[in-house]
Order: sequence, then C-alpha cells, then structure tokens
Amino acid sequence: MVQADQLSRPKPRKHGPRPAGTVLGWPATVIFLAPAVIIFSIFVLYPMITAFSYSFFDWQGTARGAFSGVGNFFTLFTAEPFKSELPRALMHNLLLFAGAMVFQNTVGLAIASFLYKRKRFKKLFQTLYTLPYLVSPLVIGYLWTLLLSPLFGPVNALLKAIGLGELAQPWLGQPSTALWVIVLVTA
Repeated sequence: MVQADQLSRPKPRKHGPRPAGTVLGWPATVIFLAPAVIIFSIFVLYPMITAFSYSFFDWQGTARGAFSGVGNFFTLFTAEPFKSELPRALMHNLLLFAGAMVFQNTVGLAIASFLYKRKRFKKLFQTLYTLPYLVSPLVIGYLWTLLLSPLFGPVNALLKAIGLGELAQPWLGQPSTALWVIVLVTA
C-alpha cells in the first residue's frame, strides 16, 4: 500500500547520461548559439544600429555634420521631392516583394512537382535549379544586365531574329518594364 507522504515527494533525479533526444541544458545552448549570435550581431545588428544613428545627423557628402535629431525624418515626410516620391518608392518595394514571392512560390512548387513525378531528367533539373544559388549574385546581376542590353543583348537579338522586333526594347531603361523585369530576374 502507498503512503500519502510518498505521493507528494518527487522522485530523485538519476544522474548519468541523458537519453537520446533530451535537451542538453543552458550551457550547451549558449555554446551552440553564441557563434550565430556573434556573427549576426557583427554583420546585421551593428550595421543596422549604426545606420539608424546616422539618420539623426546632417551630412555633407561623407562628412558628418551637426546633430539634427528628428529633423531628417521631418524633412523626409514633409519636404518635396521626398514627400511625393516616398509613397511611390514604398509601392515599388511592395510590388517587388509581392511579385517575387508569388513568382518564386509558383515556379518553385511547379518545379518541385515536376521533379517529384519525373525520374528521367531529375538530376539535370536539380542541377539547373540549384546553379544560381552557387554563383555569386553580383555575377548573375551583371549577366542579366548584359542579356537585357538594348544594344547587344541576346534577348532583343532573339526577338528580332524570330520576327518580333517590335517587342525589342530597353528592358531595364523604361519605367513601365524595369520593375517587372527585376521581379522576374529576382525570382
């Protein structure tokens, strides 16, 4: 028979190796998270905080001027051309984000579905799909600039060669097409 005092006492914890899948405790957590937190702080947090602090000063080129407080923000929201261009800039950012996300998710899901069903060219498509992640984004941006060049770019040359010369245009030089070309290239 179990005594009432035995029910209320917790069982002593057994020391020794922990079973697989258990949490190691806070010292191990700190040791594992410290490198990521340090790198994140150096390369993300510090530049963000520094850039934010710079916004409270007047600048003459690259020389920091006097402390202006929130004067720069007041100018941004009340003075021309900033007042009229700010909504347009925010809309461009929103369209770039939404367009890239819709395109990336749709195309990514279609490729994943295609690769899941097809076995024949699976390795080829996996390689072609992951190749852009292996090449520097700077090189990719430069290549797209060359491909879309209105003077010697192969995109316009191909359009002219197949009889669609009226569609050839400076893709990155026109406000009506530049944002959507960037959305497609980014995706």
